[in-house]
Amino acid sequence: MAAVVCLLAAGAAAMAGACVVLARGYLLTQADGQLRAYAEQLTGHPFVATPWYGPAPGAVGGGGPGGAVSIEVRGAAGQLVMRQDRGMRAGQVIPAVPAGVAAQAGQLATIAGGGGSWRVIAVPVHYRARRLPFVYNPQDVAVLVTSRARPGLDGTLVAGLDLASIGPATGRLVVTGLAVSGGVILVIACLGAVVIRVILRPVAQVQQTVEAVAAGESARRVPEGQARSQPGSLACSVNSMLTHIEQALTARAESEAAARRSAEQMRRILTSTGHQLRKPLSIINGAAAWYRHRGQRSTGDLDRIMRQVTGQAARIDALTDELRAGHDQPRAPL
Repeated sequence: MAAVVCLLAAGAAAMAGACVVLARGYLLTQADGQLRAYAEQLTGHPFVATPWYGPAPGAVGGGGPGGAVSIEVRGAAGQLVMRQDRGMRAGQVIPAVPAGVAAQAGQLATIAGGGGSWRVIAVPVHYRARRLPFVYNPQDVAVLVTSRARPGLDGTLVAGLDLASIGPATGRLVVTGLAVSGGVILVIACLGAVVIRVILRPVAQVQQTVEAVAAGESARRVPEGQARSQPGSLACSVNSMLTHIEQALTARAESEAAARRSAEQMRRILTSTGHQLRKPLSIINGAAAWYRHRGQRSTGDLDRIMRQVTGQAARIDALTDELRAGHDQPRAPL
């Protein structure tokens, strides 16, 4: 899930970059269209421009297309005749246009200056300049600008559009896109975490069941869902394995119980046989003591004692056979 979120974040960043490029291209195209229209409006009708106010009031296109627009008039040799540089805020005056750009009539170009960038277009015009009375500075002229079809000196009208508004617009687009992408990624991460928990729930149940069985709850089983699904198949397999383990443990317990019963039975047999061997052994010992004092016994006593020794020897043989055979009950005493 972390890898998916990282890929989504990388994709969102790439999409934001692509959107910035596309938006900047679109806004630049719009600015080019507005600047061309503005230049055509200015050159289509004569107008008077001064350094303070630009085109005279009432001139067509004098308002400019939305952004800050500035103009300048250059002579045939490229010398500056008049630049609109007063009556405008800082940063809204067209920077010095290179001579090469001014010579490209009708071509759009981007120049940097004044802490920003401008889109400029140079249009061939005719102009007539006249000095303004009571004005004491280098730009003390008013310029009547006309098209090439009207009389006047050859010159170039340079119109420039400030592109400062494009940067904030694309910046807002980037911030909005990243914010929306971040929200979407956060929602996807939350949903993914929930989905992963749901998917891994059977595995967690298997883990809990196995831990319970290891703790001694041998009858514990995993809840089985649909047998055709992977979690259901896993639960069935684990339950089958636990059943075999339980059967093996049960058989082992029964075998151990049987072994304990057999050992207990053998102990009882040995104890009983030991008790029953005491009598024949005592009789044999008595016969041996009599043999040591046989001079004091009669022949009838000897025969009787030998019969007892023979009987008790047979009983010892029978008890030995019974012990070897592992009978449940010892023989009855003779």
